[in-house]
Amino acid sequence: MKSGGSSKKGSSFERGVLSKLSLWVSGGDRKDLYRRSILSGGRTTIALKEGSSEFSSQAGDASLACPSHDVACRFLEVFLTEFKHYKNIHFESLVFEIPKDSSIYSFWLKLKDQSRQLRKLPFLVARQNYKKDILILNSAGVQVLDIGFTVVAYYRKLDANLFFFDEFLEADVNKTCLIYSNK
Repeated sequence: MKSGGSSKKGSSFERGVLSKLSLWVSGGDRKDLYRRSILSGGRTTIALKEGSSEFSSQAGDASLACPSHDVACRFLEVFLTEFKHYKNIHFESLVFEIPKDSSIYSFWLKLKDQSRQLRKLPFLVARQNYKKDILILNSAGVQVLDIGFTVVAYYRKLDANLFFFDEFLEADVNKTCLIYSNK
């Protein structure tokens, strides 16, 4: 692969996930509700290291492109998103708790820590080449998105629930706790 190909692959993956999430929160009506965050949330990461919550609205890999859409807004109020696409994300690192570079284990630990700091729930979508996309949520995230999709694996010590992302997208957003009335 040419130099820079990996970041192009990751950027393309992020745009694809954002389009799918937009379609999901809009009930299939819109694919443009989210866009990639500036520096993929890097500004927030720097601010958190300095003890500030400035730029928290730009945390993670998703930011709002349409702030008038209630469910799209609510999703990002509740969840801190991270999207990763690597040749090998070392799924075995979850089982053996080995924090390799570019491993799903390392991504999950970092996202959980940032989520805690920002008082949000972690939402990690990951792809390894030639494998299905995986969604990882903690138990609180599963409760918020209580829509009955099948858990592929659960790692209790890490509070990591793994799902196939495409199966998650088939669930009805109207049955989640993201839908609420202002009555």
